[in-house]
Amino acid sequence: MFWAQKRLSAVFLLLLLSGNAVLFAERGHFLIAQAGLDHAAQRDKSMSPLAYGGSGIATGIAYEHGGRSSMDFFHLSFQSGEIRNRYGNSCSYQSVAFRNYTFYPKQGESGNATVFGWSNINAFHRYVNAAYGNYADRLNYYTLFGPAFRYALPFRIGKLQFHMQLPVDLQILGFYLRPSYISNRPSGYLDPENSAFMAWLRSVDLFIPGRDWHFSLNPQLNLMLGSGGRLSLTYQYQFVRIAKPELFVQSKGTWYISLVTKL
Repeated sequence: MFWAQKRLSAVFLLLLLSGNAVLFAERGHFLIAQAGLDHAAQRDKSMSPLAYGGSGIATGIAYEHGGRSSMDFFHLSFQSGEIRNRYGNSCSYQSVAFRNYTFYPKQGESGNATVFGWSNINAFHRYVNAAYGNYADRLNYYTLFGPAFRYALPFRIGKLQFHMQLPVDLQILGFYLRPSYISNRPSGYLDPENSAFMAWLRSVDLFIPGRDWHFSLNPQLNLMLGSGGRLSLTYQYQFVRIAKPELFVQSKGTWYISLVTKL
């Protein structure tokens, strides 16, 4: 499944880079309902030195708005599944993420296929490794901001109208909350003299560029419908690396089939 995802995403990129590009910036309000499959591979040294990988299901709902001066996209997603290490030990996972993009097309440059803007990602992950007893429940959270750009390519096949796009973002500023090495609670909670607020505050760490990484790309193919809506196939890939207090690395790819309704 993982290699099939990589081959299909490569096809997306080849198609995106071919042909004569024109900026697609349909104006209006759109509601997007999504369902799909999720594949995750990760190594969390606060839990184990071994790599875990596996698959699950994914759902999402999004809102998109195209205006004269900006294009906005808000996305709420949920993933649930099971990952395993090479010795067969399993770990269930759930994640909830909210992300948004804002792009700013240049006035009078509708032939320009690339637009720039910014992005924000907020993600909460929970995974349970039953073999760890009292320390089975692992949690982490991060809020990140960074630049983004989107490449767009509309084209026709016969009477069918399609639109392909590639939003890309690199997160460079933010904060995160990670578990400690010896407990399922972040480190600030290990000192009994801390109040609840101080325990939370001392468990928050800064996301520092060059030490920590978050990158994502989201190639998407849309079939335009006569009603003004779309049918979409999206591959959402993201890579995250957080170095402290123990190394956490995750590579995740999610396939979505979406129905886009014009409001």
